[in-house]
Amino acid sequence: EIVFHELGHCLLGRAHRDDTFKSGDFASIMRSAGLLQYGDLDRYNTLLNDNKRQKAHRRDYYIDELFSQSVEPPCWADSGTLPNLPVEEFTEDIIINRQYFRIWMDPDSNPWFFGREGNYRYSPENGFESLLPGISITSMTNSAANEIWLSGVQEDRNLIATFVNEQLDIRYTPEMLPANLLSIDQLLVDDMDRIWISDRGGDLFVNSGAGFKKVEIPSRIRVSSIKKTPDNKIYVLKEGLLYLVEDETSFVQVGQENTDLPTSYFRRLEVDGQGNLWLQPAGTAQYLVKLSPEWEVDRIDFNQVNINELQINEIAGDPNGTIWIATSNGIRKWQDHKFTKYCEYNTGLKVLDFNTIRVGSDGNVWAVGRDRTNDLYTLLKIQPGT
Repeated sequence: EIVFHELGHCLLGRAHRDDTFKSGDFASIMRSAGLLQYGDLDRYNTLLNDNKRQKAHRRDYYIDELFSQSVEPPCWADSGTLPNLPVEEFTEDIIINRQYFRIWMDPDSNPWFFGREGNYRYSPENGFESLLPGISITSMTNSAANEIWLSGVQEDRNLIATFVNEQLDIRYTPEMLPANLLSIDQLLVDDMDRIWISDRGGDLFVNSGAGFKKVEIPSRIRVSSIKKTPDNKIYVLKEGLLYLVEDETSFVQVGQENTDLPTSYFRRLEVDGQGNLWLQPAGTAQYLVKLSPEWEVDRIDFNQVNINELQINEIAGDPNGTIWIATSNGIRKWQDHKFTKYCEYNTGLKVLDFNTIRVGSDGNVWAVGRDRTNDLYTLLKIQPGT
């Protein structure tokens, strides 16, 4: 912040500006005196940490004001206290100690926490309940008919099953699965009732009704993501490469040779409700890629949407076609061709290092964040409203 202040003088020709909001905060980092307005002096020093004085969420406003000088006052301008959205906080042991492998949302918008030390489902009626003892769930998905499908290991044997009306129905035993199949890592049932699975050895299979067939995509590196678009196209992220897959013999790599993608290697893939693919490049690239159903590319540079100092840890889409990101400093929502400022949609939330984010069919956001002061994890249910 201090560097930006001085460069504001030298490069932008900005003079000092000392007017304040009703909250008492300066309207600009070009103030002539006073404390830092968004910079946390204690950011790297826990000895000085004071959670009540966290101000990093204000950075967006001050950077916008520095360059444009005509931005509207932020939502915290009338008060030093941020208004609260409906937020529930959960600090059960399975959350604090990360006693789960993955989080998944079921058709009723209830989160499941599965793997490692058991399988748990949270619902408003029953709280956290343990389900399916003896099965180590490895992946879960919904069918087009909103049936719950899961893959798992029971007594060291792979299985694929459905969980309907609180009853487990094993659909595929080890004898019905591909030979030498390792533990199933990814599972998806598409709108044609085809079953897609990948294992930890890097193999991808599809069952169109006549048994599982291997998709001969090169590389033994694991499939990190299998996603379905609203028009039932199947995209796979494997060894950082993006593939559009039709069946066991027909697939195409989507990259720089057939699109305007700025790179061919990605670390994360998400699909929104409009069928757009959201891709986070591998490495330290400072941008996201939005790929339309027609493969039109929109590059979203971090420095243009004020997330260039944040680390994106996960991406999630909601039923309305909105993208949410869990970052190293809060949660952000894609709206009006930018990621909305912190205080516009999740005010009242702790400033946490969020590593996991999911959105239910009801639009509520579930996120797990780590408090850097004590290294403990918290689960938050956020009701963004409209």
